[in-house]
Amino acid sequence: MDSIISSLSHIKGTATSNAGAINDILLLVEDLIMLHNDSSSFSPIPTSCQEIKNKQPNSPSGVYLLKTATNGTQSVYCNMEELCGSGGGWTRLGYLDMTDATDNCPSGFRLYQSGGVRACGRATSSVGSCTSVQFPSNGISYSQVCGRVVGYQYGTPDGAYPGRYQVTMI
Repeated sequence: MDSIISSLSHIKGTATSNAGAINDILLLVEDLIMLHNDSSSFSPIPTSCQEIKNKQPNSPSGVYLLKTATNGTQSVYCNMEELCGSGGGWTRLGYLDMTDATDNCPSGFRLYQSGGVRACGRATSSVGSCTSVQFPSNGISYSQVCGRVVGYQYGTPDGAYPGRYQVTMI
């Protein structure tokens, strides 16, 4: 009989202890919800890489989830390093690395390879032409564009009219 009473006392003490811990957790959750609802300047999902950089300056470059203008989300690459003389927080809209043998040229471009260099350019043409590519912003607003383009000359400098002009005439 004594062992039954002892066991029941132990169960009662454990239940009381658990109920107290659960109550403490509920109070903390309520406090967190109130803090979240009261904070009008904080969006749980950032809207730009710049916002991430401003709020967490030591954030590394990488893929982040951003809130879109239509309240959806999208994964984007954020470059948190300095580019073009400006601090980090850059949102990558387009990326093409032709040193990577698995990358292909954008639609409408031709791949040129020479001496281990891979480059994209306009398709072969008997007349002057040009080719361009547009990288969609997917609803991301931006006020500055920063990037690096490496250009190569393939063929002759008078590509529009081969053989007609001398380099010294241009």
